[in-house]
Amino acid sequence: QLFWSMPRRIRLLVSKEDRKITCNLCGMTTEHIVRHYITKNLGVNYTGPWAHPLSPYFINKDGISSAIHPQPGGIGYRHWLGIVQTKQDNKEKRQPARVIEHFVRTKQKDLRLWAFGYDMDNMKARCWYDSTMPLILTDDTIREAYESHTSALVNSARQVSDETQKQIKKALFNRLADVKGDTSFIKSRFWQETEADFFECLYKLRAALEKGNDVVPVLDDWHKRLVKVSENIFNDISQTGADPKRIALAWRDLQEGIRYSKNLRKQLGLPVKTRAA
Repeated sequence: QLFWSMPRRIRLLVSKEDRKITCNLCGMTTEHIVRHYITKNLGVNYTGPWAHPLSPYFINKDGISSAIHPQPGGIGYRHWLGIVQTKQDNKEKRQPARVIEHFVRTKQKDLRLWAFGYDMDNMKARCWYDSTMPLILTDDTIREAYESHTSALVNSARQVSDETQKQIKKALFNRLADVKGDTSFIKSRFWQETEADFFECLYKLRAALEKGNDVVPVLDDWHKRLVKVSENIFNDISQTGADPKRIALAWRDLQEGIRYSKNLRKQLGLPVKTRAA
């Protein structure tokens, strides 16, 4: 049960025979054999107060905790807040598994984190996801600053991915209400193409904080990388559109939303620049 949830209980009915019988599955002979089983609903409940030591949890505004399950799209650094670091907002709190918190507090060397699980639709397994990522550990003296900057990196990437998808839709469709089909591949591509840069940025952040250096150059490089990936994806996908004017207007809005966004730069702790600069 530490590795697999059990939404349904299965009871094997073992019977004792008066002679040796060969098992059809393993070939062993035994007097005790299972010919039937029964199932019972209402399996193990993974809602608090008991907390699964290997699962991250979200806690809603009423204080009720539930284990976090994989969702379509896989597991990546977009889930960093909640899997590795605590995430807190007005609606809910997401906290890492207890085993992660333990290693962050007690270990000195970097580790590899392996996150995995089934994406379930009720009791049907839709997909299996697993992912490995570096677990970058820091000294207590810089941990608060490091985690604050890391949160900014993830949140800024989320903002740019949202803006990229939004402006591509505007470039391709006359009205957003006309959008057909699943466009989640846009965000998936964005997260995949920035993942290696994210982890490289974390190492640079830690090094800068340990040496007492300014972290602004690291954060500025991250912002530039987000902009470049967003623009590349926009150019690749929007060219299938038939209206050049609509594409041009969406590109203009994309620039305002990512390259010159005051909110985005403030979120990263970067000085705000005017468009002319």
